[in-house]
Amino acid sequence: MKRRTPIFAAPILADTRPLRKARYLRRWARRLTEFAFSSEDAIVLAYGSFGLNVESQTVGVDAIITTDIRLADRYTQRHPEINNRFHDMIKNLPEAYRQLRLPQVLTTTTVLTLI
Repeated sequence: MKRRTPIFAAPILADTRPLRKARYLRRWARRLTEFAFSSEDAIVLAYGSFGLNVESQTVGVDAIITTDIRLADRYTQRHPEINNRFHDMIKNLPEAYRQLRLPQVLTTTTVLTLI
C-alpha cells in the first residue's frame, strides 16, 4: 500500500482541534440514529454540533471532514429533516444552546478541491 505524501493532510490538520463532550451530545446522537446513521456515525455528527473546543470555549464546528462518502451523502440527502429535528430539540434547551447550528459534512475529496 502506497501512502500519500503529508501535503494532503497538512492543510486540513493545521486547523484541527480536539473536542470534548458537551451537554446534550449523547441526546442528539440518539436522535441521529433515527435517520439511519450508525451509532458511531451519529456520535461523530453529534460532536459537530455539541462538541466543546476547550481552547476557544466554543461549542460545535463549521464542518466535519470525512472519508466516509456514504455518511456525507446520507447527511446531505436527509439534511432538511435533520435540521428540523435539530431545531425542535434546541428550542427546548437553555438559552446558551439555542444559537447552535448543524455543521457541514464534507468529504476529503471536496476539501482538497477547495484548497
